Amino acid sequence: MGLFINKKQHPDVFKNKGALIEPNQVEYCINAFTEFVKEQKASNKSIHKSIEGINTTQDKYHIQQKRQWREIEHQMYELRVLHKEHEKIEKQIVTWLKKLENKQANLEDLIINDQRDKVELKLHVQNLASSQVEVLKELNALVDAKEEIQQKLDSLASLKDDVIGQFETVNVVSEKILHKMDEQTELQQQIADKITTIEETQQEVIHRVDGQEGIIDKIVHQIDHVRFVLFERTNYLEEKMEKVYDQVVNYIQKIKNNIIQPSTIEVSSNENEKREEA
Repeated sequence: MGLFINKKQHPDVFKNKGALIEPNQVEYCINAFTEFVKEQKASNKSIHKSIEGINTTQDKYHIQQKRQWREIEHQMYELRVLHKEHEKIEKQIVTWLKKLENKQANLEDLIINDQRDKVELKLHVQNLASSQVEVLKELNALVDAKEEIQQKLDSLASLKDDVIGQFETVNVVSEKILHKMDEQTELQQQIADKITTIEETQQEVIHRVDGQEGIIDKIVHQIDHVRFVLFERTNYLEEKMEKVYDQVVNYIQKIKNNIIQPSTIEVSSNENEKREEA
């Protein structure tokens, strides 16, 4: 049954603030064996809980230990990899150091060569300075020569018209010579036609006078004589044409070399025409 305490009317009433142990009875019977069994059960439960807690803790410890071993093995593997990489890097560093030593030796050689080149360059600059004066002198001489060449070009320009007139005269003479050569060619063709006619006549005479060998021999001799005369005449004409051609070529070459004057061109051309007419 509950108990109400009125603090306003009875403020001096005592109140126990501690927990009351039940059963709150005036008389209470206790069995020692029963209490011992209860205490033993309670202790067994606590021991069992402790054992379960220890097992759980041990399992957790084993799991944590396995995890740590795995981490340690992974770290060992990483250390092995790092060791291999470290060895590789050491080898590369040794190789780089050797290359660096070689480069340093080459650099020292380059420095020595550079110093030698600087000395040579200094000497070369001095030589260039001395040669510049000579080059300036040569340039001045070239300027003077250029002025002389310009004067000669002006004089050649004045002679250009004369040369053109001479070439026109040569062209006229060449046309006349070609016309004469055409006439000579026609004459040779006529002579060849006559020779052909004579040969045909000779064949007819041979057929008509089979028994007259003496007469035939005379006729053949006369025909051979005519052939010889015609051959000599033809050779004479060819030699004459070659001489005329050579004279024209020499004449043109002399005009190119500016050896003869235009007045001599007309005289020589007239002489050639007179010779051809003769």
